[in-house]
Amino acid sequence: NGLMLGAVARAAAVLNEKEYLQAAEANYAKAQANLGYCYETGFGVERDPQEAAKWYLAAAVQGNRYAQMNYANKLLRDALKTKDEDRMIESRKWYLKAHYQDESLSQAAYGIGVVYSQLQPRTTEHTKLAKRWFGLAAAGEHPDAQFALGFTEEASGNGKAAFNWYKLAKAGGSRPAVFNLARCFENGFGVAQSSKLAGEHYRLAAKSGHPQSQYALGLLIYNEAKAEAGFREAYMLSLIHI
Repeated sequence: NGLMLGAVARAAAVLNEKEYLQAAEANYAKAQANLGYCYETGFGVERDPQEAAKWYLAAAVQGNRYAQMNYANKLLRDALKTKDEDRMIESRKWYLKAHYQDESLSQAAYGIGVVYSQLQPRTTEHTKLAKRWFGLAAAGEHPDAQFALGFTEEASGNGKAAFNWYKLAKAGGSRPAVFNLARCFENGFGVAQSSKLAGEHYRLAAKSGHPQSQYALGLLIYNEAKAEAGFREAYMLSLIHI
């Protein structure tokens, strides 16, 4: 039954792709946006980031807010890899278009915050704007935005605020936030120092495959080990990190 359902789903996906293509070629924005998603995710077609971007842009130009946001996501991902500020600024333009149509799109606000946090030189004004946009996204329970606010507060030395944002991001499923909470507990940053709670958080993130947490947990266990079993566990964790 599972295999049959999977085959039916794949067949439906292929059918949808053909229908989307016909409608997209007829310049129907919603179909263009959906076809872009198919190519981005490999739903019913081979994954093709360039085709995805082409159809997202076609729909974005016509004002489809989801296509505007997804096209901006593509631009920003590429720009962050190459440090291309012109492309970052272009992504901000499309994020803004999506945001002004629908302020509930927290990903758009987050993307704008990322752009401002990466523009060089990093000025006080850029930091202020990044925090403003991260704040808008965080209000929409965007865990990456909550993490970014925590990171920004930590960089400013505001331990308590950083800790609280990391807690919210953790609740939203952010794995890096769990690691940073562990660091806060280990170092007493924004919260009472607790090696026990640090270890619990490192272990939680390590179990999900977070390499920095695996290493930090091993180091914490090694530094506090009082018996051979503790040294052995630290050694095994160091092997995982390698």
